[in-house]
Amino acid sequence: MHERRKSRALAHYMYTLHDATVALSKPSVEQTILRTLQTTLQTTLQTKLQTTLHSFASVRYARTAAVMHIAALHRSYTVGLLGGFVMAALDSQRVLIDARRRPAMRQLSAAERRQFDRDGVLLVKGLLSGSQLTGAQRAARRTVRSHWLISRLNRLAQWDSLELQGWRTSQAFADVAFFSAAPSIASQVIRQPAARSQGNVRLLKDAMLAFSPGRRGCGWHVDDHALWPTHDDDHGVNLWISLSDLRAADGGGLAVVPGSHRSKEARACREIIGGEQPLTCSLHTLAPEWHAWMESRGVEYDMEPGDALLLDRHTFHRSSPFRTPQPPGTRALRLSIR
Repeated sequence: MHERRKSRALAHYMYTLHDATVALSKPSVEQTILRTLQTTLQTTLQTKLQTTLHSFASVRYARTAAVMHIAALHRSYTVGLLGGFVMAALDSQRVLIDARRRPAMRQLSAAERRQFDRDGVLLVKGLLSGSQLTGAQRAARRTVRSHWLISRLNRLAQWDSLELQGWRTSQAFADVAFFSAAPSIASQVIRQPAARSQGNVRLLKDAMLAFSPGRRGCGWHVDDHALWPTHDDDHGVNLWISLSDLRAADGGGLAVVPGSHRSKEARACREIIGGEQPLTCSLHTLAPEWHAWMESRGVEYDMEPGDALLLDRHTFHRSSPFRTPQPPGTRALRLSIR
């Protein structure tokens, strides 16, 4: 009996000690409030710091200002002068893509979507305008000037100038690719669930091309993997944006075959010019009869600067040679985004 009482007393003592330990380990109301405030403050300061750093990085000449500020603190006029000039030159070439900035929105009508689904091509009037258009035109002319020597030496080239991935080095081209209405329009017609439901589209490549009288361009084709680095079954679209005034009667633009994105004949043509070593622009020599088939169905469009052709990736198209005399130095400028 005595041993049983001792066991009960020991058990009661252990339970009491456990309750006291649990009570001490529980934070008080004041401690809970203090910890909550501390966590909230840390999160707020962290967010503010990230926002400030992001805003600083999104300012074009932020690095130049930082160098000048450091030079002023150290009272070093040499560092300020030389470092400022060098950094300003580097900052002027930066391409800034602000993830917080949203692209322009443009809604296609139901009739336009049906037409694109049927034809694989849709003329979009005024895709670019204002400063976005003039900026792209200036960037294109600057690119052409940088290629003048190659253009002079290589008279057999298909185009006067060809620049791929210009969005990486030109702010104007990046603004067109990411912040014009191009992403919005593309997301409405791409046959991928993520594109249509969430508006998520991905830039594969862009190309700036300058086409002048005497150049041959590219014959009837669909873009190969060099310009379209995805699986053949992946659906996508190409926005062919004219930066020059184009009249179908004069040439210099783009000819397309409506409906070729779905036809069996065009699928056979893709197999002829495709393969592991594609001959993308050579349908006229590989299969003259299919070239004639395309020619009989091809159409061209009158386009103002800023107008665009929305093309299914499998719609056949070709460069349209100039058919009328043009003033010396004429170049039809275009920007292609896929």
